[in-house]
Amino acid sequence: KVRYRKTDKGMDVQFANNVVKIFNIGSKVVVDVSYGLKAQEPAENKHEEVTISASNDKAEPPVPASSPAVEVEKAPLSTDEAPKVDEETKVAEVVEPATVVPMEKEPSNYKYSRVVSLSFPWNKETGAAVFKRYGYIWIIFDRLKDIDFDELKRMGGDVVEDIVQLPHSKATVIRILTLPQYNPTIRREGLLWIVDLMQQPIRALNKIDIIPRFSIPESPSLFLAVPETGRMVSMVDPESGEMLNIIPVSQLGWGVSPERDYPEAVFLPTAQGIVIKPRVDALAIKLSNSGVSIANPNGGFSVSRDIDHLNDLMRLKKANDIARAFDVKTWARGSDKFILADTHDMLDLVSTLPKKERGWARLELARYKVANSMGADALGVLRVIEDENQDIANLPAFYAVRGMANFLMHRYQEAANDFSNPSLVNEDEAVFWRAATEAQIAEPEKQSQILSNLSSYIRNYPRDLKTKLALVGLKSTLVAEDDLNSQNFIEMATDKNNTKSQQAELDYYSAKWNEFTGNFNTAVNLYNYLENYSDDRKYSAFAKRDNVALELEVKRISKDEAEKKLESMRFAWRDGSFEFDTMSELADLYSSDAKYGDALRLLREVEGGMPKN
Repeated sequence: KVRYRKTDKGMDVQFANNVVKIFNIGSKVVVDVSYGLKAQEPAENKHEEVTISASNDKAEPPVPASSPAVEVEKAPLSTDEAPKVDEETKVAEVVEPATVVPMEKEPSNYKYSRVVSLSFPWNKETGAAVFKRYGYIWIIFDRLKDIDFDELKRMGGDVVEDIVQLPHSKATVIRILTLPQYNPTIRREGLLWIVDLMQQPIRALNKIDIIPRFSIPESPSLFLAVPETGRMVSMVDPESGEMLNIIPVSQLGWGVSPERDYPEAVFLPTAQGIVIKPRVDALAIKLSNSGVSIANPNGGFSVSRDIDHLNDLMRLKKANDIARAFDVKTWARGSDKFILADTHDMLDLVSTLPKKERGWARLELARYKVANSMGADALGVLRVIEDENQDIANLPAFYAVRGMANFLMHRYQEAANDFSNPSLVNEDEAVFWRAATEAQIAEPEKQSQILSNLSSYIRNYPRDLKTKLALVGLKSTLVAEDDLNSQNFIEMATDKNNTKSQQAELDYYSAKWNEFTGNFNTAVNLYNYLENYSDDRKYSAFAKRDNVALELEVKRISKDEAEKKLESMRFAWRDGSFEFDTMSELADLYSSDAKYGDALRLLREVEGGMPKN
């Protein structure tokens, strides 16, 4: 029970239960409360009071409403009148002065219907794995930390019967024994992981697909498509002596459900993360940004292509589901190392289906091409659908994937038309794509707010597609002078697997962001790196021009030096307005240095060479 009242300074909140810990997460105040413990004595001020009794005595009748002070007292009991002892909890609550709510009985299975929460704060991004085995709940984090067991036991109350930390040099491994039928669910508040224990089946919010791979026909492997895996933790189960390979995951709610049993390995059901119990020696487990690859060097995994075929058929049944219209992560099917094999599998599926069902299989193939940034291939498949399956070509799912394919091919006006289809106007993800498309056409600053507000949708996209869209958002927010959201897009676009072109663009806009936020030294260093070491001609030229303006502004170079550098850059990049803008800046510089003849000759030359600008 909780009581509260407004005061001159704000609000006074009091808990009848024990408050274990109070701390801040961003703008929120988090209060950990230990339930089931005996309440503290009530305050002297009786108005707006809450009284909780955890004893087994019978409650007295409520005080009449006319009483000026509200109290609940125990009457003396004789031995003959001793109440029958049970495990029920009596509760009396006073909401307002002189108003009493009668006591209510808790259900007879009180201990077995409660929810307790265990909190695990971190100061860095940390992956987690949570599962249950042989009655114990395992909680694993991929960073090492000493655990305050007294505090965890207070949080767990009488639901948690035992809690231990197993030794590991690089991870935090906790085992918890609870009352029967209690299972975990996971929440996050920033860097805080919260494990709720309640009576419910164990399940993952997002199921991790286990995808067979046949790129080496004689040695099939498995791929688990999951974002942001942490460091693998290998442990021996103390109960069975079996080795467990545990892979924590940073993204909330990604787990395996139900259990998947192969002759070579068992994938245990989890609420969070991946747990692999090997059945063969030398199982090869490799972690990447897109997921987990598992191979058996001695003969591969015992899987059939029929399983993959059935999974494809299941996807086709949901192809028109609006929820899948932008489910780009699942379109990618995991690692891009298997593009050729996946394409062959999907083409085989198209050829084996009846003609009237081939359109759906082709739509899945087009989605796969888009997820792997192959816009031209996707458009080719979509044209076949338009010719042979007009009913599919009129669906929102078709407009969505065609809009993405047009975006990838830089056909921005066609993409904008697709995303503006009436069937997509209420889909937030379509709004994001339309804003990204409009930002590429003109006036990107007008799309800045939309791109920033909806940027969470692209966080789980395949790397290449996420980087492309994050760079569009970065450009838009920089033009809008929104430094905070620019930083968010910089972090989103940063990836060690970026192409050279993507990295050059990211470095250029990072330099612009540093310049805008006053970090001139960092900006100059980035500009110099792009100018002298980058293989990308476009952003090398852009960096050199902007570096001249910055160094001139901070008085690192003279006007004469700036003029010479700009004079050498006229033909550095001939696309777009670069040449015109560079010559205009040079003309302005001539004028400011009283070189009016040079400025006039240059402007006449620009006017004659670019009459339409």
